[in-house]
Amino acid sequence: MEPSNFRRKNVGLRLLAILMCCGRWTECAASSGDSSSVQHLLADSFREELLITPLDTEHLHLQFKFTITTPRRAHYGHVDLFPKSVADVMEKHALEELHLVLTQGLYRHRQWGYAAEAWAPTGAQVYAWFSPDDTSTPFSSAASQHSVDQRWKGLTNSLAGLFCATLNDVTNAKSISPVWQFRPQGLTRAGSVNNSLVRYSTLPRENVCTENLTPWKKLLPCGEQSGLARLLNAIKLLSSHYFSLALNVRPVCNNDNRKSCAVEEQLLQATFTATAVIQPGSVQDFNKLHWSLKDIFEVELERGCPLADQSLIYVDQGLPGSPMQEMALQPFPSFTMALPENNHRLAVYDLANSTTFNGPKFTLSGKSPSTVQPGLHEPLLTTHRFVAGYGQHKGAIKCRLENHDPTSALRVQYLEVLPWFLRVYLHTLRLSVPILRSHFRPARDRIAPHHIELLFDIPSASSIEFAVEFDLTLLKWTEYPPDAHRGFDVPPAVVAVMLKSPEQCSHVTMMPGFDSCFLRLYTEALLVNLPTPDFSMPYNVICMTCTVLALAFGPIHAYTSKSLVVGEKESAQRPLVKLKNKVKALIAKWKARRTRVAVPDSTSSAEQDSSPTS
Repeated sequence: MEPSNFRRKNVGLRLLAILMCCGRWTECAASSGDSSSVQHLLADSFREELLITPLDTEHLHLQFKFTITTPRRAHYGHVDLFPKSVADVMEKHALEELHLVLTQGLYRHRQWGYAAEAWAPTGAQVYAWFSPDDTSTPFSSAASQHSVDQRWKGLTNSLAGLFCATLNDVTNAKSISPVWQFRPQGLTRAGSVNNSLVRYSTLPRENVCTENLTPWKKLLPCGEQSGLARLLNAIKLLSSHYFSLALNVRPVCNNDNRKSCAVEEQLLQATFTATAVIQPGSVQDFNKLHWSLKDIFEVELERGCPLADQSLIYVDQGLPGSPMQEMALQPFPSFTMALPENNHRLAVYDLANSTTFNGPKFTLSGKSPSTVQPGLHEPLLTTHRFVAGYGQHKGAIKCRLENHDPTSALRVQYLEVLPWFLRVYLHTLRLSVPILRSHFRPARDRIAPHHIELLFDIPSASSIEFAVEFDLTLLKWTEYPPDAHRGFDVPPAVVAVMLKSPEQCSHVTMMPGFDSCFLRLYTEALLVNLPTPDFSMPYNVICMTCTVLALAFGPIHAYTSKSLVVGEKESAQRPLVKLKNKVKALIAKWKARRTRVAVPDSTSSAEQDSSPTS
């Protein structure tokens, strides 16, 4: 038998053995009464979507959305498409919901409009809702709070290892329990919505890199081998103007529109979202945007993920009558649809349909006749946050909020989380409009940050300013980072608003299932310069000490190791006298030399005179 035929036969026998073992395992599970596990394995679903939105500034807003659902249960011993590591984290730490976002860059909503889904602040943001330990124990009890704090610490450490991020830096000194913000997005049990069960924290200095993107893609059913995940080119995404990775896990019903359902109808939904704002490299004519997925990502799609129930690409064509309606797309879309929420029209490509492909590989390109008129989709609410003051003793944080709606006011929830090393005083808080509700929790040194939440209305066509003063403190020398002169990060403020109608959501063209009216804005993260000691002083002291010791060691060693001999003291003489003495010494030396030469000559002559007489 040839080696190649033997190898093929060996592989075939192995596959047959694996299939027989799988069938035997299924029969054993069914006979042992564990038929629910088999049903759960077959009940997972997966869909992948991509939304492409041309922006006014000749940029493309790209949002990848991968949604995986599995039946909700107490123990996730076996899963099919749902990532096992995420299920283990949810089970181990008794989580109801988990939301993690890693972001590079600042989303400029003034130029780009509101995103298709709530964007995130620069760095890392994580918040989670925990299940209560015991329904008979009050949520606010010390034991319950300690349990939640321990689970919160374990959760951040687990996420740090799972996504190769420094989320283990999240401590209680950087975490709060929001009172009105960050409400549950999924199903909630009766009476379980208590702010003592939620934890929220941000790390503005967290950098997003390939080490975060790679494990994120590995959690997808098809990884990066096929489907829309093939387009996630790390070099292209990380060189974009804005890039964000998100993981949102929440319980939902079979029908997302229902707010409550029986336990057997509940699902655990994990949504992986990657958002990027990219400027295509080919802008050939003025006010004309040319783009293609191949040029942007340098990858062509061969097919959708074979494990996906749906694999769709949406292209936003704007409102009826918009110039974007005349966008030339290649190939022709599978179908078009209009969103009932805001009347935006979408061109849809179904990658599961073979007729969608214009060849062996799918290449999507677009050519817009002109960009959208500036100001047509101006955001109704804009924010700007900055640090005021000078010196290293006092300062202030100010945030300007502008309502561009000419007819109606906006009700805003405002959240500030300030580090404990800023001495914030409540009596210095200033707001140019009446405060409807407020919550303030002062910081505790090295234990908890300042927590400020406000509810107020912004009048129509007006701007208001929030301001609070603080004192700068001097930290312990071990608490300063290596680059202390760079400054200390202050997390961004969070502004939540519910718009009156979906049409006011700028060019928010969301995929089905997105909430089109609620918006959460994030302001800029800030840098504050604290009084910093001169860390070069130890180096200077070491150098000075070593120099002094070196200079002192030489004489001390000489005095202790050499014998002292007293010599004649030379009298002070004038230079002329010294010269005269030297001349005399030279003459005396010369005379002495002549005398030694003359003595031998006289001796030899005397010997010659005496020799004849003898």
